[in-house]
Amino acid sequence: MQLTEDDLKSADLRILMDRNEHFAMMMEHFPHWSAQVEYWDVPDLPINQPEVALPAIEGKVLELLERLSK
Repeated sequence: MQLTEDDLKSADLRILMDRNEHFAMMMEHFPHWSAQVEYWDVPDLPINQPEVALPAIEGKVLELLERLSK
């Protein structure tokens, strides 16, 4: 599925996995949203294998849950 303006408008929190991969796409398609996105800097394949990426994502989710609980 392709990200849409409506997706961004309806989201309470906007998270992208990797700034290096997704920032340019955000600037091209949704430049006014680029400052309202949180980048977790977890690269996709082929840079990160699942055994590296999944624990990193889990850690970020746990950090997010802690932050939201405050």
